[in-house]
Formats: sequence, structure tokens, C-alpha cells
Amino acid sequence: MICGKNMLLFRIVFYIVKQNMEDKPKYYLKTLGDAFAIMDVLSVNQAPMGVAELSKKLGIGKSKIHRLLDTLKYWGCVEQELGTRKYLLGFKVLELAMNKLKTIDLIKIASPFLTDMLRQCGETVHLAILDEGQVLYLDKKEAPQAVGIISKVGQRLPAHCTGLGKVLLAYTDEKTLGKIIKSIGLACFTKNTITEEKILKEELEKIRSRGLAFDNEEIEEGLCCVAAPINNYSGNVIAAISVSLPRFRFTPDKREFLVSKVMDTAQKISKNLGYDTTKREDGKGV
Repeated sequence: MICGKNMLLFRIVFYIVKQNMEDKPKYYLKTLGDAFAIMDVLSVNQAPMGVAELSKKLGIGKSKIHRLLDTLKYWGCVEQELGTRKYLLGFKVLELAMNKLKTIDLIKIASPFLTDMLRQCGETVHLAILDEGQVLYLDKKEAPQAVGIISKVGQRLPAHCTGLGKVLLAYTDEKTLGKIIKSIGLACFTKNTITEEKILKEELEKIRSRGLAFDNEEIEEGLCCVAAPINNYSGNVIAAISVSLPRFRFTPDKREFLVSKVMDTAQKISKNLGYDTTKREDGKGV
């Protein structure tokens, strides 16, 4: 049963969603809207509700309410009490809400550090997570002289051929990594793209060892990148940051400077997320 503090979280999340709702979309799906309406009512009700109660509250027929609840139950968004068989929100909603709030916190905390890194490095910086086996860009601070960088906030790119992606894959468990490679593959984008599983795993081992990844024109010719992992309070790698720049500006001196700044910024963000950064220094962390 979801109650107390977790129910308060649901109410906050649904309130935020409502406050940011636009006018009804052009292609409004009524069935989907009815399903969200059910979860909305369950989020603010003080007790589990039955089919008849929900039908009366929402003005939707009992048979449709029952079908919607059956689908929501399958997805873990609602569950039934054993005794009354009435419905309440399921743990899947809590999981989704917590993930959303964590993402908001991550962007908010990381943003000023990314801005500072842009100022110091003069090159485009990124913040990303691994989502559905791909790199999902959460934030981007673009340098005035940026050249040929295809990324944008909200975009997904393959993980195996980007600095950010390789960092995130490096700290993914073996089973999950195998599933990602099997389902998404290792497509070739340039002559430097890693397209063999064995070579990729060797590369990921090196990344774990040094706590840093490079993109050497692997997704786009002429584009290079330095990336480092971000840890949360429990030590898990939850995101990565990077600096991207054209090859002609990626000189040995610039490379050394960027490595220092990216790693330093990653540690600062991790520390602000509650991670004990001394673990990296004594070899216990990433």
C-alpha cells in the first residue's frame, strides 16, 4: 500500500503536472486521459476506491473503469487491497515520480557547474544519462565557436560511440550491457567507431580504470570529446558530463587541460549530490 510520505509525493508530482498542463492537445486520446484521471483521483483520495466509486467520481462507465484499472494494474500503476479488492496507486507511479524528481534535482545541481566549465574551457559541455540503452541529453551549454556538434537537449544518441555513452556503459552491469548491445547493436558511424563487442568491453575496462572516456571522432568525423561519470550519494554512476570540440582544437595541451576540468567538475557535481569524493582518491570509488 502507498500511503503517508509517498502519497504526499504523488500529490506534489500530480500538482506539478497539472500546473504545467497545456490546453487539450490536438490529438487527445480520451482513453489515455481517462487512465490518468483515475490515477489523479487515487492520488488525492484518503482511502482505496472501488470501481463504482471511481465511476461516479469521474462520470465514466463501470465497465470502462474496470478495463482501465485492469491495464493500469498490469503496468503496476495501481494495485488492489487483498480484503476489499479496492484500488490504490501502485509502486510503479512512485518509481516514475522519484525518477522524475531525481532528474530535476540533477539538472538543477549540475547547471551552474556546467556553466562554469563552459566559461573556463570555452567549449560545449553536456550532461546526460543512460536511458533505454542510449545517451539522453539533459542539458547543454554551447560555446559560441561550436562546430559540427549534433547534440541537443532531449535527444538520444547511441552510447557505444560517444564519450558520455561509453562512460555510462562502463558502469553498467554485465547483464544489462549485454542486453543493450543485443537490442541496439554497435552501428558504424565513422572509421573510428567501435563495432565489435570484445573491443568495446576492453575500452570500457580502460574507462573504469581511469574514470574517464574519450570520443575520438567515433560518432562524427572531426568531433572529439572528454567525459567523466557523476555519482550519487550511494556511489552509483547516474549520469555523465562532457566537453566536446572539433579535432583541430583538441591539441595535447588542450586535452590535458580539459581532462583536468571535466574530472574536477564531475567530482564537484557528485559531491553536491551527496557522494563522498574521497572514495575516488583512495581507489574505492569510480
